[in-house]
Amino acid sequence: MKSFFVFFFSFLPTVLLAQSYEKEYVTLFAWEVKQIDEFIERFNDSDGTLIKEYNKEYQPKEALTREKLIKSLFNGAKKDWNYAEITNFIEQVTTGNPPLLLDFNAENWYANVTCAVLWNGKPKTVQCKLKLLNLPDGSCKWVLSDVSAKFLLPRDASGKLLPVDQPQLPKPNNKLGSLNPMSHTNDFLNIDMVSEDTKNLSNYIEPSNHYSDMMSAFIRQILNKNLKITQTNSISYVFFQIDGWKIEIQQFNRPTKNSGWLISKLTRMPS
Repeated sequence: MKSFFVFFFSFLPTVLLAQSYEKEYVTLFAWEVKQIDEFIERFNDSDGTLIKEYNKEYQPKEALTREKLIKSLFNGAKKDWNYAEITNFIEQVTTGNPPLLLDFNAENWYANVTCAVLWNGKPKTVQCKLKLLNLPDGSCKWVLSDVSAKFLLPRDASGKLLPVDQPQLPKPNNKLGSLNPMSHTNDFLNIDMVSEDTKNLSNYIEPSNHYSDMMSAFIRQILNKNLKITQTNSISYVFFQIDGWKIEIQQFNRPTKNSGWLISKLTRMPS
């Protein structure tokens, strides 16, 4: 019997440590904002979210208000926040009638995707602006709406910029080829299809009557097979869905409750 108690009490710290680690892991996992979809759900105080289920089970006496949820979506490691503006922003969002929400399928938001490319065999970087395009059948897909890549702009011998003609996109032979609406969940891993699937390039490009010079040059370089997207380097999101505000969101990977996709910058827009 004595040897049993010696074994039990020597084993007890290990059990307690394991339980403590498991509880900490569950807490961090519940609070981490793992996808932009989850960010939107938490911002909107949607029912049935992971964080609400966690709070119901582990902290049922602590009210998880929408105000608290939105506060948790700001990057807490940033030291130069304008807290007065944050307070005004949260008040505007939560006291509106009806309350102001973000909408995954609505307009006025986009993804900034920085891509590594090969241009005439040379490594370059292109900033791609991706939007969700709603289709007549009720489905949607990600499309490329613009790019930032100054190296693509043609110049004459003196360095003066030359005009860029609007590209002629070929009619697709396969309407199914596209960036599916869940592409963001794997960090746009399939964005290389924009330069690979040239016969169906129009499936990946936002329809427009006039593209920017950089976008026009980008499309032409892809059609001429001079440019190839190799990988995604970084992603951020920008929302203009709350009147008077620009919300910028980035991913912060760290072992704290304040992690994942968080607001990195909040800007009051001129009325």
